[in-house]
Amino acid sequence: MIMVAAAALGPVVGSYVTTAAVRSVTEGGPRGARSCCDGCGRRLSWRETTPLISYAWLRGRCRTCEAPIPVLHPLGEACGLLAAVATAWATPDHRAVGVVVLAAVLLAASVVDLSIRILPDLMVAIVAICGTSLAALHGLDVWLEGVVAGAATLLILGGFSLIYERRRGAVGLGMGDVKLFAALALWLGAASPWMVLSSMVLGLVVAAVSPPIDRKIVMGPMIAVSGFAIGLLLEAGIWPRL
Repeated sequence: MIMVAAAALGPVVGSYVTTAAVRSVTEGGPRGARSCCDGCGRRLSWRETTPLISYAWLRGRCRTCEAPIPVLHPLGEACGLLAAVATAWATPDHRAVGVVVLAAVLLAASVVDLSIRILPDLMVAIVAICGTSLAALHGLDVWLEGVVAGAATLLILGGFSLIYERRRGAVGLGMGDVKLFAALALWLGAASPWMVLSSMVLGLVVAAVSPPIDRKIVMGPMIAVSGFAIGLLLEAGIWPRL
């Protein structure tokens, strides 16, 4: 029953989070309580806002003006579905609350990063709070491990970013990415280097499949996916802790 509920509610939460994140960075976009078409402004019915199903039924376009529906919406709904089901599987107890909040904020931060290439400090701070709280639930040793990992990640990656920028005159790894790495390291502890490695590999794979126009890889979503996946494996006891 928990898995069924997660599968039903996950896409709904993913849809809400994605829409809120898109509206937060879109000037002049519809901001009412009801969902509206970005093209013609018409209020959408429930049939047009059913997560995943509506996008397929409408073939990715508004029924009235045929304006394309941003692909971020079905992607966010799919991420909500996957995150909810994975959370129900890995943490079928009180820890699920913190993991769900963490997943929602990571999704919102990823949408904003894809839209304007910025990871908001407030969202990163919430990730850090959720991460250190989840680590504390496993005991003082795990919490201390996370604090050390977070500080080390911030110092090492932050130093690398500054040195690269001074020597090359270009940004290699943005400070927003560094902060997100460090925030998730508070949760992952000693597994943090694997998050860094897997996110870099994932970024290279995505860039190879769909090269960015400006040749800059948006790392926020890669960090979020890698960190969340490893964190769930830790919570499920599959990935061993120190």
